[in-house]
Amino acid sequence: MKSIYKILLLSLFILVTVSCSKDFLEQPVEDAIVSDNFYNTDDQLLSASAALYGRPWFYYNDKFRWAMGDSYSGNSVGSFEDLVQFVNFAMNPNNTYMIEGWESYWVVVTVSNSVLKAIDESLGDEVTEQAKNTAKGEALFMRAVAYFHLVRLWGPLPILDKITIDNNDPLQKNTVESIHRFIREDLEMAALLLPLEQATRGRVGKTAAWSYLAKLHLTLENYGDARTYSELVINSGLHALETEYHQQFVDPTYENINNESIFALQWFVNCSLWGTQNTNQAYFAASGTITKSGDGWGTCQPSVDLQRAYETSDKRRYWTLMEPGSSYEELDTANGGYVVPASGLTSTIAGFRKYIAGSPDEFANVCFMRTELPTHMMRYAEVLLIQAEAILNDGDFTTDPNALSAINTVRRRAGLPVKTVITLDDILQERRIELALESKYWFDLQRIDRTKAIGIISNQERGVNIGDNPNQVSSNKITPSESDFLFPIPSGDASFISKDEPVDFYAN
Repeated sequence: MKSIYKILLLSLFILVTVSCSKDFLEQPVEDAIVSDNFYNTDDQLLSASAALYGRPWFYYNDKFRWAMGDSYSGNSVGSFEDLVQFVNFAMNPNNTYMIEGWESYWVVVTVSNSVLKAIDESLGDEVTEQAKNTAKGEALFMRAVAYFHLVRLWGPLPILDKITIDNNDPLQKNTVESIHRFIREDLEMAALLLPLEQATRGRVGKTAAWSYLAKLHLTLENYGDARTYSELVINSGLHALETEYHQQFVDPTYENINNESIFALQWFVNCSLWGTQNTNQAYFAASGTITKSGDGWGTCQPSVDLQRAYETSDKRRYWTLMEPGSSYEELDTANGGYVVPASGLTSTIAGFRKYIAGSPDEFANVCFMRTELPTHMMRYAEVLLIQAEAILNDGDFTTDPNALSAINTVRRRAGLPVKTVITLDDILQERRIELALESKYWFDLQRIDRTKAIGIISNQERGVNIGDNPNQVSSNKITPSESDFLFPIPSGDASFISKDEPVDFYAN
């Protein structure tokens, strides 16, 4: 596979350039790796696994994350050519956003495999068992998360559990079932190896592995196991919802590794270095007045359907969308705050507030296409909603007090009335709003009953507003086909993957 051969070299580059300037990622280059990829101390080994929290995920996070998770699912729209393919279910195997996401996942897999190889073959006598277990657990966890994305987006693919490929023959695809087993075993081993809570906040512990095991089992409709793992997280006592929904998404100086965060990608800003920062603000901010850094293009905007999905009193709306007439005193502070224009708009009537930090006037570490806002991959709010759905257990409804407590904990923070009975539709609605712009909604639509999913998508309004009246819409309704529920393998790699029927990875 062309990308994999290229990425094998890139993974080594990432490991030898993990130097950063933020939190646990801060490691001097000369101490990160020594001759022959040999790690002599705990710090050297842990600096290698620290690299897995940022740069390998960069091109996933840059555009693919929100194009796949939110534009493909109907939460957001945009007019850029590659983005339109996501909005309209017209995916081309040469789509640059998709190719970047595809390659980024394989970078994560190969860097993880590089760390695992080093642990098996290249450790000095001074490396402690605790450091070895931690680094191995982190690498297994990251590889599992990458494969969990890959299998849901592309279906049968090769399982690469080593950093070398023996020849240039096409790689054999493995069955979806064996990939799921591979993911499960990686996560189970990670849960055994990782500490319950790491000394350095931001590094994943057992609760991250349990959370993804809960999500995996929910996807596979193993509701009992999904409930078990979600309740391990809940009963750990380590996590809770933040009092305010918004701070973790808009303030890079906020303690981003907070009680609600279970796994987040970590970014740092160097205005002359590319690939270590969060670029999302550049695409989400609807005006350069907000960023003052030469970006703020409004590339990605809320769909009409997402705007209509909010309940009237939902406090999350203000901190997710930026709607005409709304004011934000914490933005454009040099001019007394930012007011969203209430007239003269020619596209959607709203922009996004979530994942926007502002300008250098508000935060020093902001520059062109660069903020330090973390990318939230798993939050405690999602674990609560997993628990509620697992208790529902594919039933028509539930009044189970634990399920109601879970969903109502999320709703209370949003300022919404509690529910006394919940259905799958209630849970999907809550997930859509709570996790908007977090690359979740497409995976939800993909995993539920296919006829139901197509019905939901077919009724979405993916058009844009053409005036100040929210009812003035240039309509765009799409009915996807079965083939749209998996992406095409990028054209540059298709010939490097065998066309034969997938095989069970564990058969031999």
